[in-house]
Amino acid sequence: MKGSMLDIVGSVTLVFFFAVMAITCWMVLDSIETDPAYTAIGGNTTYLQQGKAAQEVWDWGIVFILFGSMFFALVSAYSVDTNPALFVFAIIVFMIALVITLIVANSFNAFYTSTGMTTAANAFPLLTYTMDHLVELLMVFGFVLIIVTYGKMRSSLRGI
Repeated sequence: MKGSMLDIVGSVTLVFFFAVMAITCWMVLDSIETDPAYTAIGGNTTYLQQGKAAQEVWDWGIVFILFGSMFFALVSAYSVDTNPALFVFAIIVFMIALVITLIVANSFNAFYTSTGMTTAANAFPLLTYTMDHLVELLMVFGFVLIIVTYGKMRSSLRGI
């Protein structure tokens, strides 16, 4: 999207769905592992434990996806010349993106604090911390993105 403020909405949506998926998969694996019917039929919990160990990658993976998308948005924002008259529209879109981020962060909080999800969410401490502070993170990112987008000299003015 060429480093626009809409990258915030895309990053938040992507991180939200990956976070929900990671916690849900952990909960499913945990419920199968602790099910007495599974061990009664001779189910091997080693594979389930290996699956849970593989799921732990998402704890750092979500943060990597979030900060990676932020970095690439900043790089693309720097490489695109933008008219300074659009600064007002960027602020308006930024406020809308913050409201969307707030809704998504509250939805995730309601999701992982619901019954049955708290034990699965405890397996992802970095993910839950990041999602709890998502609005603050993206507020800082949005301000940095605005500064990078509109704070650089335009290419037509560099020769002066």
